[in-house]
Amino acid sequence: MNIALFPLSICILPNGYTQLRIFEPRYLRMISEAMKQQRQFAMAMANKKGSLLRYATIVTIVDFDNLEDNTLSITIKGESLVAIQETKREPDGLLVAKVSEHTAWQATPIQSNDGQEEVLKQKLVELFEQYPQHRDLYPQCQFDDISWICQRWLEVLPLTAEQKQQCIGANSHIAAQSLINQIILSE
Repeated sequence: MNIALFPLSICILPNGYTQLRIFEPRYLRMISEAMKQQRQFAMAMANKKGSLLRYATIVTIVDFDNLEDNTLSITIKGESLVAIQETKREPDGLLVAKVSEHTAWQATPIQSNDGQEEVLKQKLVELFEQYPQHRDLYPQCQFDDISWICQRWLEVLPLTAEQKQQCIGANSHIAAQSLINQIILSE
């Protein structure tokens, strides 16, 4: 499958939401095509040097707003993970990639007897309460799913893109949970 890429340093994963401000002509074109033709695009993580990393997230636009300064504000939702196989640059600079599906983490109920999972859940609830504008992006929170919780933490923690990609590439949330535990539980 070929899909347009939007490379940024941010991380969005399946069932995650974020807002973007679009102003470059190539990305305005990408968004216009996505909305008119109901096509998706993928958010691709770039490292500090600007190099694309292997895993990207296919997203859909769930809301948009034309702003007074002729830019576009969009809210996107992460749908599925893909692995970037190869890229090509179109004449206006838009990147298009050949991608293959990458298995997403399975939903995993929180174990009621696991205190660490409960702490990660409670700290995320507190974070959402502290930043209601972020919480308001989520029509439904899945605080009973440790996989969902780990994905939300990966999106917001100040980890390197490479650390996030290593977790994303794993077959389950376990590696991410271990890394997040080290950060959150050491506070």
